[in-house]
Amino acid sequence: MVQNKIFLDKVMVLSLMDLIHLDESNFNFDEYVIISFKDEIHDHLDILDKYKYLEIEFDDIKKCNDGQEKNVFPFGPQIAEFVIGTIKNNKKIICQCVYGNSRSAGCAAAILEYLYKQGSIITDNSNFKYNQIIFKCVFDELTKYSNH
Repeated sequence: MVQNKIFLDKVMVLSLMDLIHLDESNFNFDEYVIISFKDEIHDHLDILDKYKYLEIEFDDIKKCNDGQEKNVFPFGPQIAEFVIGTIKNNKKIICQCVYGNSRSAGCAAAILEYLYKQGSIITDNSNFKYNQIIFKCVFDELTKYSNH
């Protein structure tokens, strides 16, 4: 199941259970960093502490359904800085959220679009319900880096 979520050998989208299973299987995380999306009802994942990670607390169901899309996702600059550092260090990226379907997919699509113009691998895939707000915010911030 996890193999279907690896894109261009650089970006992986995982659910919480996928990440736990990889950790239990002694997967070699040395080449990877993790961008982990959590919501307020889930505790910090202790397994993250073993790896280089960025944890973002963002409940997209709650925030994106309240009709206020502007400024709803303030983490674009933080994620972009983390991604740019990851690229410079030749690391791969795991984007993880509870179901591996929305927040992590939106983030991964933005990264793939920025790096390879291949975000459509996720955005056109009906298996994902990628978060468009996260995609736009992260992609816009990554694009700002390429303009410097």
